[in-house]
Amino acid sequence: MASAAGHPTGTPRPGYGGSTTAPRHEDHKGHGLVMFAGVMLALLALFNGLDGIAAIVNSRTVS
Repeated sequence: MASAAGHPTGTPRPGYGGSTTAPRHEDHKGHGLVMFAGVMLALLALFNGLDGIAAIVNSRTVS
């Protein structure tokens, strides 16, 4: 005898397709660390860009 959850005409389990899915609760663990890393990467990109612009402005060609 097959169980109701495994049978095609049985009652669908929560989270198994259709409109009977239970609402998902996302885990926000580590969200702050990811935000910190993103801000640090953006700041480093900004400072590297400014350093590159300063290097181009201060460059001299020997003729």
